[in-house]
Amino acid sequence: MRPSFAGELLVLPHPTLYDLEVHILPEQHTVEARLHITLTNAGDSPLTELPLRLFANLPYRQGRLDILSAERDGRPLAFDYAVERTAAWLRLAPALEPGQAARITLTYRLVVPESAPEGYQELVARDGIMSLAGMVPIIPARRDGVWDTDLPAPYGDVLFAETALFRLRLTTPNGMVLAATGTRVEERRNTRTRTETYISGPARDVMAALSPLYQVGKSDCRGYPGAFILPAGGPHRRRAGRPLGRRRPAAVPAVVRTVPLP
Repeated sequence: MRPSFAGELLVLPHPTLYDLEVHILPEQHTVEARLHITLTNAGDSPLTELPLRLFANLPYRQGRLDILSAERDGRPLAFDYAVERTAAWLRLAPALEPGQAARITLTYRLVVPESAPEGYQELVARDGIMSLAGMVPIIPARRDGVWDTDLPAPYGDVLFAETALFRLRLTTPNGMVLAATGTRVEERRNTRTRTETYISGPARDVMAALSPLYQVGKSDCRGYPGAFILPAGGPHRRRAGRPLGRRRPAAVPAVVRTVPLP
């Protein structure tokens, strides 16, 4: 974030930080992840439970996100799924007192479908593209003082969450081109994989998509990448509920573009 925009953080005296380490396995349509959530109880009463929204499990997305383990400050946490597995309630014992901070750690696995019966098809792996909307378990916002864990409609913006800060470490096979929300601050390579680190926020969510077909458009005046595009004749982004397919030669915007921090 540029210093001239640092004042935006003043409205977030205790922002939640999502620190995510992800291994993306395109051939298996699978994501293996470890998530650290650092949060402060900014309310007036102790927290005995904490909900997380698992938007990858929405019925119309047909993903499968399974939490493999949950910890608080290194100690195991019990949890229960709810609302058709689109939410998980973590049991905080002892309670998180007002003003107290905690570090929640999750390990989980996400299986990405090849298609979905309705919605925007933003969580799919097909036609050489893997799109990963909803890959991060998110703490919901409160509505009238109550955690909002209702099942959202399959259209519009399904996310209802507080703004937070994000750090993503995304590992992909070499040969994949990754487009992710945020500013890329580091890149490391070895003989088989590449790990890219992005930071983002204040934001409500993050998104990533990858493909061996992506080409990076021209950079803007600040040197940030432009839109990620697909080559002529390649699969293109879905429109108005239509599945991905092929079209006549054209350079077509990909599912997502990099959005730099101010």
